[in-house]
Amino acid sequence: LEDAKACVGLNPAFSKGYSRKGAALHSLKRYNDSIAAYEEGLAKFPDDKGLTNGLESVKRDKDGPPRGAGGGMGGMGGGGA
Repeated sequence: LEDAKACVGLNPAFSKGYSRKGAALHSLKRYNDSIAAYEEGLAKFPDDKGLTNGLESVKRDKDGPPRGAGGGMGGMGGGGA
């Protein structure tokens, strides 16, 4: 995370710095901060696919699995007879 912050600080015109910062925050499960980093990058580089894909990924993880997508015990219960 510190490297990504330094990258953005040294060269704000480098889109990968925002992507790296977003990815680092995502891996730390700091979803709102990650989203903010990706959105900051997209404000400067709206056509960057790496930033777009990263933002979509973190939003999916933040929202969790869709309801009714096999959640719960999913047949893993130890019913005994």
